[in-house]
Amino acid sequence: MMLMNSVMYSCLENENIKGIIFMFPIFAPLFSMTSSNWWLVWLSLEIMTFSMVVCIYFSNSMMKAEVSMVYFVVQSISGVLLLVGASFTSLISANHLVCSMFLLTGLAAKLGLFPMHFWVIPILSMLSYWQIGVLLGPMKIIPLSMLYTVSADSTLWLMMMIISLFSMLCGGILGNIMANLKSVLGASSITHSGWFVLAYMFNLMWLYFWVYYVSLFFLLISMSIMNSNLASWSLLSMSGLPPFWLFFAKAHIIMEFISYTSSPLLLIFPLGGAMISLYFYLKYVYALWLTHFNSFKVSTLMYVLHA
Repeated sequence: MMLMNSVMYSCLENENIKGIIFMFPIFAPLFSMTSSNWWLVWLSLEIMTFSMVVCIYFSNSMMKAEVSMVYFVVQSISGVLLLVGASFTSLISANHLVCSMFLLTGLAAKLGLFPMHFWVIPILSMLSYWQIGVLLGPMKIIPLSMLYTVSADSTLWLMMMIISLFSMLCGGILGNIMANLKSVLGASSITHSGWFVLAYMFNLMWLYFWVYYVSLFFLLISMSIMNSNLASWSLLSMSGLPPFWLFFAKAHIIMEFISYTSSPLLLIFPLGGAMISLYFYLKYVYALWLTHFNSFKVSTLMYVLHA
């Protein structure tokens, strides 16, 4: 461990190497989207994961060693699952169910989907806002694009639907028991990742992703500069209330879902998850609006962030 630390520190003494490592999580998705080779895409994903580990380890967080280690272990195991699934798929020259199961499990861990969501909230609660922005945005682009490599037979589509629906419900429930905004963003990520997968099934994934990430980006910027007014509007946008764009994206997905499923009871999951999530969004919006009209803005805002 000490040898690894010394090597990493010596490498990061070079400003050029440091700049490349820190910028790779942003530029790697652009490279993967222009590459048609699956192995290069997987390699760029793992290098991006390593660079994110380095960014976490050399941050100012008091728990940086533990956070970076947990994140590294989870992402390494999910990367191995992706590699095994893709290797067997290429060997047998077909998208076998077992191979696709490996791919789907690996992608669920990468994206923080149910039931592989256990790492999301503990990790995000220890990160800075710019690290959260990278982890919930650029770091999700490659795993989401890899969903297209999973075989689309009826069994896997059913499993993907179950994972997405339970992620929506699980994220909403977890968000209501979290005590600070960063943890809430982790629970929100689980919910929205479920929406990503459901949107993928109807070719609406990238539309939903970019609408979500724009709202998240403005929220993180506003919290970094402690602008409670902009943060509250960004949270309202993320909640999916009308007339914000995320409401129309969710409505489009639900309409497609209604035409696809033969059981109206399945609507309980996306609608129930959205309603449960709405409660904790509005709770923080209300708290942020109070800080906007409070004479002790900074101290009150810090309480909202960390209470």
